[in-house]
Amino acid sequence: MAEPATDLAGLLDHIRAQHGIELRPGGSYLHGENQGAYPVVSSDGTPLMLKRRAADPQSHRRLERAQKITQRLHDLGAPVPRYLLIGETPDGTLYWVQDALPGEPAGRLTRPEQLEPLFVLNDLQAGQAVSFEQNWSSYAAGVVFRGDSGWADELRDYSEATARLVDALADLTAGREGRSERNADIVHGDLSPGNILALDGQVGGVVDWDAAGCGDRAFDLALLLFYHYDDPPIRTPLRDRVLTLAGSDALCVYLAYAILSQTTWSSRHHGQSAVEHWLSRAGRIIHDLRTIG
Repeated sequence: MAEPATDLAGLLDHIRAQHGIELRPGGSYLHGENQGAYPVVSSDGTPLMLKRRAADPQSHRRLERAQKITQRLHDLGAPVPRYLLIGETPDGTLYWVQDALPGEPAGRLTRPEQLEPLFVLNDLQAGQAVSFEQNWSSYAAGVVFRGDSGWADELRDYSEATARLVDALADLTAGREGRSERNADIVHGDLSPGNILALDGQVGGVVDWDAAGCGDRAFDLALLLFYHYDDPPIRTPLRDRVLTLAGSDALCVYLAYAILSQTTWSSRHHGQSAVEHWLSRAGRIIHDLRTIG
């Protein structure tokens, strides 16, 4: 991804000129693996979050969809940031300003009671899709059954161990295609612990709805399950919830997607030790899912 060309001061000047909104820096740059965010403060002292990236042909459409989704969830009382404005500078820097929610990225959940507000949010997502674009559960099926992302082929070429993983996932998911029919829910699409904010041990909200779409809301909980699979007090209620909402076939497909996604990402960016970590987790998940199946 190309770096945005406009510096922060120039971007704030552009926002002032184009939108009539005075913003000033409100803290340190927040780093992330995909993009960063700048805490900013409006002229009336409201804390906000400014994000930016180099524009691409689909960026505006995704963000406009996220704007509609988060507004709908906000109106339902969900702890999500509204997308207050979206724009692009002449040099192709895409920017958007959001509500700032309390807390810091959780890293991981540590107590089962932290799941309750996430289950409440997930229930609010039911039947609330704003369009049928970006169907995450359908995309997951395409990745798992048709190799749409190319991740399976990439892992087959990475090492013998990752090639065996691809074969094991194909065996696990065989005959399970088309078992989840839900498509009218809002789906976050990347419900990892890093997108959950916590304050004093309490969940303060869920952020980074930039790629949100539709599908089966159980997909979000399955991703969260994947990242907490080594923690039984968190794993068990998450797994039970996904099974209740979507059934064992969908659970297998969604976790297979998560395994392919994270293992490929680590093979590209994190090195062999990280790949081995996720291979170990994948082995436990596959063993358990065969038992459930």
